[in-house]
Amino acid sequence: ADGCLALCNRYVPANLAHQGSKLPSEAERRAFFEWVARLEYGILELPRPDLHILLEMPPEAAMRLVRERGSRTAGPPQGRDIHEADPGHLQATAATYRQVAGETSGTWAVIACRHGGAVLPRDEIAGKVWAEVRKIL
Repeated sequence: ADGCLALCNRYVPANLAHQGSKLPSEAERRAFFEWVARLEYGILELPRPDLHILLEMPPEAAMRLVRERGSRTAGPPQGRDIHEADPGHLQATAATYRQVAGETSGTWAVIACRHGGAVLPRDEIAGKVWAEVRKIL
């Protein structure tokens, strides 16, 4: 209403994907998704986003980028967090993100960040993100 745009990294869907990926059955994941939605959007009254953007990157490529990021930083290398250090968790979380995005049609844009095995340049990914954002402005 005030003409402002808010961008959030790792909002409610991050909780759905990271925690939901730990649940073994589809029924448990669905119940968890519904519980989180009631908590976050109902009880806590967080605003529902007009758009979610999933930057889709195969977990093995993401892990390589994290390793490279750590080797390029000044000072001591940045350590990987508990999730970045666990390939199995990254695989399960990527699948759960795709599930969440697929079940919430209309509010998700999935942007492939690789083409032909290569990571796309940052400016190309940014252009794809901006194209999705522009659609709702």
